Amino acid sequence: MTHCPRILTLAVPALFAAAALAPEASAQNYETLSFESFDYPAGNLGGLGGGYGWLGTWWAGNNGDVAVVNVPGYDPVGGMATTMIEHEGAYRSIDTRSLEAITENGLLGKDGTEVWLSWRGRRSVGGDALYGGVTLAWQWVGEQLTVGSPYPQEEWGLDRPWAAPATYVIGSNIDVETWLVCKVEFLPGDDRCMLWLDPATEYPDPLVTAPDIDIYYPDFRFNEIQLKSGHGLVQGFDQDAIKISVPWFRPVLDVSNAVAGAAATITIQNCTPGSTVLTGYSLAGGGPINTPYGPIFLSPPFKQLPTLTANAGGVATMSANVPVAIAGRTVWMQSVDTGAAGEARSNQLAVLVQ
Repeated sequence: MTHCPRILTLAVPALFAAAALAPEASAQNYETLSFESFDYPAGNLGGLGGGYGWLGTWWAGNNGDVAVVNVPGYDPVGGMATTMIEHEGAYRSIDTRSLEAITENGLLGKDGTEVWLSWRGRRSVGGDALYGGVTLAWQWVGEQLTVGSPYPQEEWGLDRPWAAPATYVIGSNIDVETWLVCKVEFLPGDDRCMLWLDPATEYPDPLVTAPDIDIYYPDFRFNEIQLKSGHGLVQGFDQDAIKISVPWFRPVLDVSNAVAGAAATITIQNCTPGSTVLTGYSLAGGGPINTPYGPIFLSPPFKQLPTLTANAGGVATMSANVPVAIAGRTVWMQSVDTGAAGEARSNQLAVLVQ
């Protein structure tokens, strides 16, 4: 299972009665840092700002039309992004502000870490572009790793632009909807990049399921994604369900069944067994504010939920009755594992009360 932070529903302690639950161990091993499923109305992509884990909105050219949203998309909800103008990119920055433990100078790619990128798509119906896909980029520096269809073979593959030759999955078909899953192991020196096409699991083990591509590319870092296609008379490429994720490295905060008038469940996993776990919330915004644990993404005034204790499996959880009266409000949340030897702060959530 994977953890995908999202817009959720929650109540606040002044408005609900909280009760401790019997925590359960979880099989989750990965945290989603950024996710975009293009759940927007059909139209220009530029200026749209949904999804999770991004800084700001999509930039898609001065007119916002370098990429557009087409409905339906390839995942079960919403639309997809389609590139429209040859050789021009649509960009969105990744929010790395709370990721100091796995970044260097705000860039993902710190040696000793791994990052997964997955997305679903194909060359647009009737299109003839010779390259396209999703590129990990370093803002204002350039493209770092393309996961898609590198120029000019019309097959799926990997490309380290201007640094190393592209590599292709011979016989693959970019005109068929495909789920691309790429694992990057950031190592001293060259980085190991692996690509699977339509794997059976979201995080395949290369020792069990051999990658379609397994190659070492020159070291790189990134902090944004780019959508681009070109070299054809009819553009472009369709992209959907773009996800960037990493193995757990900090407490993981989640909320389930968070609906006004119902009982929501708040769970913090990957904590230090037996440690005290604090969870704060704010109705005023997402901070940040400075604390002894580092920046916390809550704006004053903020309050604290009842203190919890992590069980032997490192899980702390509670239930909360969500009052109807706070429907439509946004609550910002973040937790702290006070006994953590490493990163004590959890992911942050922006919680929309339904």
